[in-house]
Amino acid sequence: MPGMAEEESELKRSLRKAVQEAKRKAQSGLAPSHSFGPAEPKSDTEFLQWLRDPGKRPDRDAQSGLKGCHVFAKPKPKNFELMIASHHFTGTGGRRDWAEAFRLCRELAEQGIPDAQLMLGALYGGGQGVAKDQAEALKWFRKAAEQGETYAQWEFGKRLLLGDLVPKDEIEAVKWLGLAATHGWPDAQWDLAECHAKGVGVIKDPVQAYKWGLLASARCPDNAQTLMIADLKVGLTPDQLAEAEKLSREFKPLPLVWSEFGVKFPEKPN
Repeated sequence: MPGMAEEESELKRSLRKAVQEAKRKAQSGLAPSHSFGPAEPKSDTEFLQWLRDPGKRPDRDAQSGLKGCHVFAKPKPKNFELMIASHHFTGTGGRRDWAEAFRLCRELAEQGIPDAQLMLGALYGGGQGVAKDQAEALKWFRKAAEQGETYAQWEFGKRLLLGDLVPKDEIEAVKWLGLAATHGWPDAQWDLAECHAKGVGVIKDPVQAYKWGLLASARCPDNAQTLMIADLKVGLTPDQLAEAEKLSREFKPLPLVWSEFGVKFPEKPN
């Protein structure tokens, strides 16, 4: 998705700046107090809805003030719709609307947008806003992962590993977790460490397990991971320890491929 991250980040910054500036002027008397209509929007989600559908705004006269901002004059449809879809999917700023999330995600997913494809896969897998369909869930998760986004690869691999929303496939899971891990994604590195340690989807290899555990803990150290590293270390010979430490030092991660749009998945759609 060349340029998508920059456009989305710019849109979010512009929206935030426009809202803050309009509110500042209204509060300081530099703009009419009715700039947002009879009342200010109760949330960012409501404000975005007012922008998307002028009929939802309580005061049509407020439109002139809102249209004065360059970000509203020439909207970026794909990015804007993705922002709305993510709000409905995650429930950010208000109540979730699975049906609307599905409608928007379906349109955007068919245009090849990985964030929308991931959300659509979760909706199909959980039967939220659409009839449950694991085949469709698998298809859309795979499409997102195949576009090379690191997060999508980890998300797809993890779901395959657990059989979460898609049919369980440990060998295929390790493939996708490995791709995300080589790009430095710590969650994927932890999952890959556990797979090597237990022989899940791959031949058991304590050296590889410890290597991936070291790499993950270096990125996200905490007490729980310290205990996990200690568990991975148990039973290793001095030579195996030395080899794993050498491999971790020599590891050079590939660049992360990440849209930075910020769509965060609930633990499980409900």
